[in-house]
Amino acid sequence: MPSEILLFQTASGFQKCYNPLFTGTSEAMKKNAPKSFEEALSRLESLTQSMQGEMPLEDALAAYQEGNELVRYCQTKLAQVEQKLQVLDADGPKELNLESDE
Repeated sequence: MPSEILLFQTASGFQKCYNPLFTGTSEAMKKNAPKSFEEALSRLESLTQSMQGEMPLEDALAAYQEGNELVRYCQTKLAQVEQKLQVLDADGPKELNLESDE
């Protein structure tokens, strides 16, 4: 599995670079994992707003990576809910009886 950070040597020494092929979950995401879909969505909105302003390149890259991880988290949660709904709907629609037995 690719590493999150790549090291490469330049004339002035070693430099760190985020690996664009990294598909795992970063340490930052593990520490700050959202507790709910709504929390992840709120964080995504916040990241989007902050990236629209002035932001240093490294910070923008970190925000982009976090955003991608949050999108994956949200997609996973939505897929789980969709599966649950399919199980609930597997028997087909049920007729709702609103009449009282009294």
